[in-house]
Amino acid sequence: MRSSERIVERVFKALLPEAELIYRTSQPTGEYDFHLRCRNGELAALEVTELLDERWMKTQAAIHGKRVGGNVIKCRECKKTWLLIPINGADIPKIRREADRLFAELERDGIRKIDSLRAHLNPRISKLCNELQITGASVIEDVGAKILIGSVIRGGTVTENSAIRAAEEIAAKPDIVEKPRQSQPKTAASSRPHRR
Repeated sequence: MRSSERIVERVFKALLPEAELIYRTSQPTGEYDFHLRCRNGELAALEVTELLDERWMKTQAAIHGKRVGGNVIKCRECKKTWLLIPINGADIPKIRREADRLFAELERDGIRKIDSLRAHLNPRISKLCNELQITGASVIEDVGAKILIGSVIRGGTVTENSAIRAAEEIAAKPDIVEKPRQSQPKTAASSRPHRR
């Protein structure tokens, strides 16, 4: 059972304690994941799917790519070790090209920490955060001369509309549309397929 399926199982057990959730260990042709047996004996198909943030995945891949040195930028100008946090979708190759020079300038001016939330107080910091597409950066060691690119911070408010949009995206996926047609569960009382 995948972690997403374990989460769904716990949520459904909490929301519908009177219902029985039966995991289908055999799904050879991509059928749905669970039988949901309702209190009245009817069975319903329950499919679990994940919506992945492709932009986040691409950004993370660009940060951790082994061909470009992983999340470490070797420095020629910086004298300290910095940790910077990019935004989702940031141009990581641009960060790799420009961060050493820009952070070396900050070091020369005695700046050890920048934060995009307070960047409006300093036009230069604001420009740097916007150009590099970062949420912030700080010196983490006074030696080492490298810049570490941290993972993109994800999150935000989940609203009714964002949940509905996510569900609509998932429901429109071709494989999701086909799964209920591939194998319909039977009710406890009869062998007729359950109608949705």
